[in-house]
Amino acid sequence: MDHPETFFYSSLLPQPNQALKQQLIVYATREILEGRIPYPEQLRPRILSDVIQLLDQYPSLGLTRRRFQPEEPAVLVVRGTIPIFYTNRVYKIPVEIWVPHSYPTSPPRACVTLDDQNATAIKLRHPYVDARRGGLINVPHMLDWHSERTLVVLVTTMCECFSRDPPVRAGPGPPPLPPSPPQLQPPHVQERQRQELEEERHRQEQVMHRQEGGRQQAAQERRSSSLWYSLMRRLAFLCIVCMLFSITTCSWSTFTLAVLVLGFALLW
Repeated sequence: MDHPETFFYSSLLPQPNQALKQQLIVYATREILEGRIPYPEQLRPRILSDVIQLLDQYPSLGLTRRRFQPEEPAVLVVRGTIPIFYTNRVYKIPVEIWVPHSYPTSPPRACVTLDDQNATAIKLRHPYVDARRGGLINVPHMLDWHSERTLVVLVTTMCECFSRDPPVRAGPGPPPLPPSPPQLQPPHVQERQRQELEEERHRQEQVMHRQEGGRQQAAQERRSSSLWYSLMRRLAFLCIVCMLFSITTCSWSTFTLAVLVLGFALLW
């Protein structure tokens, strides 16, 4: 009996490509019923029925064959993406479902598969996916598996569990690109660049020299002005003393000379 939520999750997927679906059914029939994958003969009809039902409900899945170990016989592997509904958005989780030779007595082996480890990563300590064991999935139906369960029920349970807690998170991102090696220029270009650098350095040195010379000249002018101002102050003071002395001694010639010198000092 199908899981009641199967229709909801299968409706999140686009309409299947009927030609591709028919090719997958032919492939499954050839691999299972014709014994190319050595499933026990009495289990082949059940396995084929469950696989076709799964492809019908979840058209984003495909088929291939793999081996658990090189020396072991091949098994059918259902591979593709399953839809989940998280934060009001639809996401696709890449999975692989290995159908063992003892199916349906034994549960399938399912795992989350990531093609780009830089873009996405499996969450650590996820309740249903073990990142340390290659993304191995352990949803409730796999822990209490029995032969009446089907692949459709298993995938629908995975969709429900992953919709509550998605097993995939954003990865660390691609590694930074290495710095590009310096491009070698022809000798004449290198010589021209060297000359341009030398000319630029020479221009900067000239500007610095002019600025330094201007600062020194300004400082010298300030010192000269200060010295001349001090000298004029002293001359004015001396003239005032002479004027007072000439008034006291009634020496009008000395007074007149002192006035002229004082006026010259003030005007200068």
